[in-house]
Amino acid sequence: PHDTMAEGRIVVANALAEQGKLKDAISMMNSVSQKPKRVRDHHLRQWYVLADLYDRAGDTMAASRWFTEVARNDPQFADVSARLRALGR
Repeated sequence: PHDTMAEGRIVVANALAEQGKLKDAISMMNSVSQKPKRVRDHHLRQWYVLADLYDRAGDTMAASRWFTEVARNDPQFADVSARLRALGR
């Protein structure tokens, strides 16, 4: 199922990031950057992780773009509003 694949991708990307391999983690999560016709929770989770990885890597423009996409689909998702405020959005 898509949600199981998404969770696996998130776990591996976070493990890579913990090892200091942010570029590899971002590359893995970029495979989810195409927007589906119907956004589901697993899309939001993946986009949030992608945004967080970009933020940790210092790419605030990309981080803002993905946090904005999450907020556009679910303004109450995790701490997305606070993350956007922290990025000046």
